[in-house]
Amino acid sequence: DAARQHLRDTPLFVSSSDRQMVGDSATSFLEAPITPPRFWSPEVRLLGWTPAKLDGRRSATFVYEVIDRAGKHRVHAHAVELADVDLSNQKRFDFAGGTLWIDSAYGFNTVTYAGEQRVGYVFSSDLSHEALVDLVAKTDIVNTLQQAPRPQ
Repeated sequence: DAARQHLRDTPLFVSSSDRQMVGDSATSFLEAPITPPRFWSPEVRLLGWTPAKLDGRRSATFVYEVIDRAGKHRVHAHAVELADVDLSNQKRFDFAGGTLWIDSAYGFNTVTYAGEQRVGYVFSSDLSHEALVDLVAKTDIVNTLQQAPRPQ
């Protein structure tokens, strides 16, 4: 569903790179304390957030722009309640910072981080799995390490 949502060019509800303002607005919408993930890569820029639904659940979708050698990409970070979601049909990737779940659909790759909290994050992008895992593994919500392992 995260990949399908990526197909939509939904206008941003709050358009800003101010993490505090974007996070406060999304927290109010979800009624759960969340923050826009911070990426350690300087090529990633927060554009804002928009409300969405993933599998019938309310989601605050943070939208980022990533610029790399291949051009511009969008990364969506869907903050959504994942406590009872079965991720076993996705590829599991364990590393020192936790577990990521990798999948793809509709030409987009997804990386899910459930963590220990009620709200998890599903990242979607047209970036390769390797590039998306590398970005996600280096976010402040997943891992504080500067170097993240790559899936085999």
